[in-house]
Amino acid sequence: MNIENVTVWQHGCVNTDTGMDFSDLCFECDVILLGPGGGGPYPDCIKGLENHEYWKNHINKLKSRLEYIRVFYEDMNIEDIVVLRRGRTDVLGVGIIVGGYQWHEMFGNVDGWDLQHYRRVRWLWTWIADGNVKVFPPNTLAGEVSAELHSPLVRDWLNRLTITDAQWKRPLADLHT
Repeated sequence: MNIENVTVWQHGCVNTDTGMDFSDLCFECDVILLGPGGGGPYPDCIKGLENHEYWKNHINKLKSRLEYIRVFYEDMNIEDIVVLRRGRTDVLGVGIIVGGYQWHEMFGNVDGWDLQHYRRVRWLWTWIADGNVKVFPPNTLAGEVSAELHSPLVRDWLNRLTITDAQWKRPLADLHT
């Protein structure tokens, strides 16, 4: 896979508050998910979340969450590559972003968490198909929910991945939205 001149993102798939891993849902629906989504679509969600009782008491956490949502909405682009990660060492999937920012209530209760912000992703490599999680040394990956990926170790591994035409052309799951 040639990632030269391509923006590569790393995106977390574990709720750090609860430890809930929602990677299976990402693979099943061909998406990456982000919360909190209960305030509605971005940018309209800003006022709703700022007025929500929980977030009023956790304003610093809200500010970082809103920045993640902004990046998800504004900075990620179709044809960027995304690495789905668990923690700071494990890569579970690699895909290409094939859809713009979307919001839908269908992801409003993922094990009690509101993850309505999403983007469509065609998964090109997954640990499920490969049989192994790709594990890197501690702290190779960022702790942020979504961040641009700069790690030379991971980028080198991505450049060596072989992706077939069938994987590039695989139809996306039907979301019935």
